[in-house]
Amino acid sequence: MTFPALEAEDQEVYHQGSIVRRELIVHETERIIPFYQEVFGWKIDPIFDGENSYYLVRNNERPIAGIWSIGKKDPSSGGEWIPFVSVENVSASADRLRIMGGSTPGDVFDMKGRGKAAIVRDPQEAMFGILRADHGDPEPQEGIGEFVWTELWAEDPAAVSRFYSGLGYELEAQSKKLNPYYLLKNRGERIGGAIKNPMLETRSFWVSYISVDNIAVAVEKVKLAGGTVYLEPTEKFRDGRTAICADPSGAPFLLQQGSVSLKTDDTWHRNQAACEDC
Repeated sequence: MTFPALEAEDQEVYHQGSIVRRELIVHETERIIPFYQEVFGWKIDPIFDGENSYYLVRNNERPIAGIWSIGKKDPSSGGEWIPFVSVENVSASADRLRIMGGSTPGDVFDMKGRGKAAIVRDPQEAMFGILRADHGDPEPQEGIGEFVWTELWAEDPAAVSRFYSGLGYELEAQSKKLNPYYLLKNRGERIGGAIKNPMLETRSFWVSYISVDNIAVAVEKVKLAGGTVYLEPTEKFRDGRTAICADPSGAPFLLQQGSVSLKTDDTWHRNQAACEDC
């Protein structure tokens, strides 16, 4: 099986430390493909089939993500959007992250046609990927229907900050409150954010924001297509321009209208977080 490259062969530009790809890992695609087509208008094409199937996701002809169906080995397990971080050397990064307290299920693998990769679990069980693409990294996404921000929803963001220093990241608290918003920075550049996980009784995970032009319309599309809306737009959370959703597999994502608000005093977040001192 051959994966589509992230960039053309003559690109050779890398954005090390940046999130350069998202892959949806699911166990079946029967309801998933129509869901994303209906909600975001994405073009989703199969690349290869077999025990594992792979689909390329395009937004206005631009490749923005992949959907990887790994078969019904564990039907009770839900889907998850996995962000991939660009690194210079996958094996060296994997070794360093294991030393820092993480794990690498399956270790380093070759994504033929794309590059070397590994899946990593941080010490609080949040999963992400590391990738060295063969022909360079794509430029950041910023359009409607694209992935415009990523956050780590962690059991304890401050405690896991040492682990992410293995990727060169720094967690910078945006307030002195007991439950602040953290910026993830790489060489001074904003890579993403981190908050205490507001979703009770779930492990830590990475969640991606998808840009929409009308948050109310997008929320209704999610419902009609068979998804779940955990939090409707409300002024108590990100100025009412954000909604927390999940696709039919249970994979969470956020809808975002306009720029991402990095507020440190979201009432909903502070009330929901499983934290005695919030």
